[in-house]
Amino acid sequence: MRKLLSLIAVALISTTGFSKSITVDPDAPTTLEINGPISFQMTIPLVDKIVSQAKDDDVEITLIINSPGGEVNAGMYLLNAMKLSQARGVSFRCITTGLAASMALQIFSQCDTRYALPNSFMLYHPVRVSIGGGLFSPGIALTPILAKQIADDLIRIEKILVKDLRDSMKVSDEKFNFNYHNETLLLAREINSDSPGWLTLVDDIVGLKTITFGKTNRTPANNAKGIRYIHICRACR
Repeated sequence: MRKLLSLIAVALISTTGFSKSITVDPDAPTTLEINGPISFQMTIPLVDKIVSQAKDDDVEITLIINSPGGEVNAGMYLLNAMKLSQARGVSFRCITTGLAASMALQIFSQCDTRYALPNSFMLYHPVRVSIGGGLFSPGIALTPILAKQIADDLIRIEKILVKDLRDSMKVSDEKFNFNYHNETLLLAREINSDSPGWLTLVDDIVGLKTITFGKTNRTPANNAKGIRYIHICRACR
């Protein structure tokens, strides 16, 4: 009886402790970050680094994601670099430590392997455009013709992004549509339940210096100026 209780105790310890962990080297040139809102200021230096690493065959790039999303065109610029690199033998191991929402989740979905802490937040929603200016843009004068052009752009781009996300996640139509249109803020553990095997839940990320939102794990890259057009974020309706 005592032996049986000991075995049960060992089993409980093994399932309640750190069941899985991954290791990152924050100082390696193949470790990159998306930390904060996505913009050309962020993605241009990232693409430069991806291109420099893609010269070697079979390299794996670790992309640490902690972002609420941001500009669609800036995100697509990064996705294009990832796709080109993947076609040349580069693989992307992506880790979300706190938040992967909107365009950040779109990027996360196109990685070769995906990892998340159980309580990392995730969110996907319809594409929207920022008109009134504010934090990221000076604002524009909206005319009927321009409004129709923007609407056509949103519909066209949204169809592409929705297809990519659904093909990757393979979640049921009912759940996808509900979460997408209601902008459900999901935990990684919930997405793992809805789409088993899409990501790997981990309890520890060995080598990570911090997971505090807004603080980088690496030295910030030199910033480059970019152009803002389409912006997706929950706060700018």
